Amino acid sequence: VYASMPNGTKDIFGKLSRRLNEEFDININEKDMERILQKGYVKDMDGETHDLSILDPLKDNYIYDIITSLKAEYRQIGQADKVFIIGGGAISFKEDIKKYIKNDVVFVENPRFANANSFHKVAQLSFND
Repeated sequence: VYASMPNGTKDIFGKLSRRLNEEFDININEKDMERILQKGYVKDMDGETHDLSILDPLKDNYIYDIITSLKAEYRQIGQADKVFIIGGGAISFKEDIKKYIKNDVVFVENPRFANANSFHKVAQLSFND
């Protein structure tokens, strides 16, 4: 089964950055979020370091919605030997995704490029009937 979800990371990165801005009175945007998630903390204007646990509910809801949609549309996903996760933002949510998919989950290398290739593959499969 090949599936593509319309949910990208730009929206969730925007929500996450706004939440951090509100909580810690800082000024970051969605372009900063991948780096911040990789670091696992953010510094406020006074230089005080804060963990990112405040973002957990937003991240959890985002991943839950995607996984629930996939499972509803592609019921066979639970029987798959492997589930390949692609897309530029996939790595930022690796641990969150693993909470919901119990299969052997593979996060491909260079996910941004893999994302474009996979969209091409889905298009080929959709139009080659």
